[in-house]
Amino acid sequence: MFQLYTRIGCALALLAGTQAAQADVLNFDDLHGLQFFTTNYHAFQFGTNHIDDTAWFHTDQANAPANPKSGSTYLSTDYRLYGGTAFEETQPIFSQTAFKFDGAWFSGQDAVRYELFNGSTLVYTSANSASLTEVPQFVASGYTGLVTGVVIVGSQGFYAMDDFTFNSATVAEPPTRAMLLLGLGAVVSGVRRRAG
Repeated sequence: MFQLYTRIGCALALLAGTQAAQADVLNFDDLHGLQFFTTNYHAFQFGTNHIDDTAWFHTDQANAPANPKSGSTYLSTDYRLYGGTAFEETQPIFSQTAFKFDGAWFSGQDAVRYELFNGSTLVYTSANSASLTEVPQFVASGYTGLVTGVVIVGSQGFYAMDDFTFNSATVAEPPTRAMLLLGLGAVVSGVRRRAG
């Protein structure tokens, strides 16, 4: 009987481990200087990636109240490409591979929110964040489904974004869980046959 409980305990521990997938973080610390995005970055594209009209740039230069969460580099948008009003949509951050977007860290002025897309379909709009300050705060997406694009809505040019947090492995989790549950069922079934 002790072996039965040991096997069930091991199976449950494995099952619990598959549910908490490791999040990936784009911290931008491998980018240096002040530069507009003109290439893909770790399988993500930030806006048009065309030097004449891309809105996203990275910088490691101090510019309070914009501050990075980690390291010295953060992203921001070029306010000159927008009308200068609050709550404008920036160019999307998108990937060819669907991912679960957890959120990102922001500092600056005003507030931000997300519009999340799967292909060209808007699937979720988050609530506004708390007012931004020079101390970075995590703004959670509030959405647990898969997306291919994230649009930041806010006063463009007046916030810094860092530690973009996502999980592209979410797609592989359900089959793994199903196999573990089937294995656990087989262990319990085998023990019942022995006991009966």
